[in-house]
Amino acid sequence: MTLVSDDGGVQAELDELAALWTGDYFYIWRPPMSFDAAVGLGSIGLDVVDIAQRFGRYDRTNQVLADEVFTQALHERVIQFQAEQGLTTDGMVGRETLVALAAQMNERPTAASVLDAWRDS
Repeated sequence: MTLVSDDGGVQAELDELAALWTGDYFYIWRPPMSFDAAVGLGSIGLDVVDIAQRFGRYDRTNQVLADEVFTQALHERVIQFQAEQGLTTDGMVGRETLVALAAQMNERPTAASVLDAWRDS
């Protein structure tokens, strides 16, 4: 098994890791800096821009579904994504939807952000 971070990879056997694991884990994820509440149809702001750009990257398209205003097209795309992920299909982008989107895009935290999050806990 290879453990990977931005600093590179380390080979480890699963039984070696199992002997070290206490059963505890630390999940590291932080929303975008400006994100403080769920956004949806009609919302306005930089969070909408960020979400629309994330879906553009996820869909591998140059067509961004919204600028600063959360559009009907983005709302429909969010509902489709939520359904695909088994989430509540309310069209609102909250922490759960953002976590699922980050996971699907294989976004990994940097070593520095891991240390910062650990220090803040």
